Amino acid sequence: RVVDLAEADALLEVLDEIRRWKRLFKKYDDRRMGVLGKDQVRKVMSDMNCGNRPSPHELEVIMRCYGDEAHTLTLLEFKQAMECWSSCVRQEQELRASIAHFNRSGIGKLNRLELRDYLVHLNGGVGVSGEEVDSVLAGSSISGDEISSPLELMRATSLWHARRAERRSEQSSCGCIIS
Repeated sequence: RVVDLAEADALLEVLDEIRRWKRLFKKYDDRRMGVLGKDQVRKVMSDMNCGNRPSPHELEVIMRCYGDEAHTLTLLEFKQAMECWSSCVRQEQELRASIAHFNRSGIGKLNRLELRDYLVHLNGGVGVSGEEVDSVLAGSSISGDEISSPLELMRATSLWHARRAERRSEQSSCGCIIS
């Protein structure tokens, strides 16, 4: 297969990104175990946020949503978690505003129905199934029944966009022939 120059450049960019993430991971993998524990992840999160330490809740969200049963992160899990954390740090005020906007109950957290309304908003006003809401909630909430922080909302948003992209991909590659 012949690869054109644009494809080659894109592949080189992907390889460069992988190398950057590997270097960052190795920098914090002081035990050289190939996984990062809570202490190492806390340090990375702090360093990515101008020295501001993550709250215990924020660290718990990262470790539970992205880590394994032992609360450690592999390189791939680390990359996904830190991309989410970085986005949350950059968009914290917007995320807090979204929580405030959709929080009709006034408790400062999004319950299942309020999360559904948020997802409908992300979906351009198109309805969202209860199953989809439950899936997003299960994958982004520590308590399992509410979104209580900007980081949980960022995770929920990421999960929603990933689900939508996956659906579009499935629909475009169905191979159906209509005659």
